[in-house]
Amino acid sequence: SMFFRMALLDALQYPARTIASVSTAGIRMLFIFTIYTYAYSYVGERIEMTLAAALASLATYQVMNALSFRKVFYRILRDIQRGDLEVALIKPYSYIGRLIVEHVGYVSANIVPSIFVALFAVYIFADMSSLSFGVQDAVWWVVLAVLGTAISGCMFVAASLPALWINDSEPFVFIIDKTVMLLGGAFLPVALMPSWFATVALYSPFGAAMFATYAFNANFLTQAPYLALAQLCWVLALTFFAWWLFSVGVRKIAVNGG
Repeated sequence: SMFFRMALLDALQYPARTIASVSTAGIRMLFIFTIYTYAYSYVGERIEMTLAAALASLATYQVMNALSFRKVFYRILRDIQRGDLEVALIKPYSYIGRLIVEHVGYVSANIVPSIFVALFAVYIFADMSSLSFGVQDAVWWVVLAVLGTAISGCMFVAASLPALWINDSEPFVFIIDKTVMLLGGAFLPVALMPSWFATVALYSPFGAAMFATYAFNANFLTQAPYLALAQLCWVLALTFFAWWLFSVGVRKIAVNGG
């Protein structure tokens, strides 16, 4: 669409933003991977997951994080707080749809560099030949990444809408951000978590947003269809919830004028 193309072209015209985003993720990986390499040198033989698989899982989190819809949350919050939402709603296109399409355009410029940096980082720190990752794994990885990004988008959009009533909904996005970080495997792959914690990650939308990190588990191909189905259910449920919040909020604006 026009909004996607404009956003993508804007991102490509200002590569410094892409470089800054990818570099930040690269520095995070450098720091985390150094710690993991040191830890595995002492206790690696006691851990069922190989170093390469653990680092690839952590790298996937960083790639997914680069695609986060966090900026969409702040755009909606800004429009609500400035009173610009009322004007945006009379435009001949979906307000939320435009923001989502624009965001996808912006982050599309980050996808390839982010994946390249992630692969390079894993290559430097671990023996990638120990990874069992074929075409089927890659296809399911893409499916889970797309659905996970959709879950992230739904959560961030929903988190912005309470601002229609309380003016500032930043505490909600803080909770989402940190919970996804804990349950999504930012610092510890879900496969290495205690079983009760991994179960919470498996059955919550916060963990589901990062199911692509499971791609390096030993039983991934067996799990993948069920993970995708769970993600699809969360996308539908969260989309309905965000739509309901938005509909109620728009009626409030129409009746009260903001």
